[in-house]
Amino acid sequence: MVEVITERLLWQNEGIRKGNYEFTLLPYAEVNRYTGTGWPRSMAFPAMLSALKLFLGLEETKTTKGRQINNDEEYILQAAVTTESFRFSSSPPVPVEDCFLLYGYTYESIKKKEHGEEGMIHLVSEEIKNGYPVIIQPEDYSDMILAVGFSYEGETIKGLGFLDGDDKKNSAVCFGRLKEYTDWYKKDCRILRIRPAKSRMSRQQAAIGALKRGCDLLIHSKTEPENPLRGNGTDIYLNWIHLLEKDSGVKKGKIDHMFPYIFILYENKMRVMEFLQMCRVLIPDISPEILEEAIADYDSICNRTKHIIRIFMNEEMEERRANEKRTEIIRLLYECKEKEEQAVSCLMSEL
Repeated sequence: MVEVITERLLWQNEGIRKGNYEFTLLPYAEVNRYTGTGWPRSMAFPAMLSALKLFLGLEETKTTKGRQINNDEEYILQAAVTTESFRFSSSPPVPVEDCFLLYGYTYESIKKKEHGEEGMIHLVSEEIKNGYPVIIQPEDYSDMILAVGFSYEGETIKGLGFLDGDDKKNSAVCFGRLKEYTDWYKKDCRILRIRPAKSRMSRQQAAIGALKRGCDLLIHSKTEPENPLRGNGTDIYLNWIHLLEKDSGVKKGKIDHMFPYIFILYENKMRVMEFLQMCRVLIPDISPEILEEAIADYDSICNRTKHIIRIFMNEEMEERRANEKRTEIIRLLYECKEKEEQAVSCLMSEL
């Protein structure tokens, strides 16, 4: 899968001082700029995996000129395979291996504390020189980096950045405009070292696994007691309802508990619905009737979620009393909970 290194590497010697050079991998195939139309794209890891597929030259969707297209379908599939579309404001402790096996690759997770700053610089530099991109995952809220180049002996990394909640950054993939990240090694982070796997997982296998993991997450509702705005399953709705009910009777009160979290919820449910639509083809053995029922339920959840968003955004509704708003939002959340339980129950009967 990996081409001859000398055919893929760009070496530039700026000649300013020793170590001031750029070492950049070239994509396997020419990459077209972002052409997808979906919105939003707030999950960073699925977006980064879409870019990785483009970089490795594995995207089959191409323009008439043979350029690879960064489309939404890969993002939707990876959002499900990584389980991120089934969670809320939380990610799995380690990436699901299936998301790499889809491309015929596997990975090794390496933490900074195991190697130190110098060790991380050396490791990432050597990986890139040997023809492999590297994924750098920070512990704090900052860019996840798909590193494909370096300068200053690895102290500056060149690559694409992805950030949870930054739709524009996550959908604008252009390998001709790599961003520089200085002092990246000083942050607490881990790197994912990518290697070819012995075999490649089919999209059907990946979709089946994603659906099973997703339904298991949703049916076994779990949230973090110290943070009721994170978790998975229907407990999210109940936690939000509880927060709203606590403020009942207050003329103004706090009705913004879910803002901007409601936008995240909307994308998650929209991506689940879109993944189920893809399953019509990816999982032909599943009952068409049950699949269509589940798709309809998630479409209904998306519509109700958009209604909640309008309550926050609509100026006319701002003039209404806070308690009226809370009552309407609580009703919609209960309806979303009922619809999701119904959809998951039907899908579980098929798995």
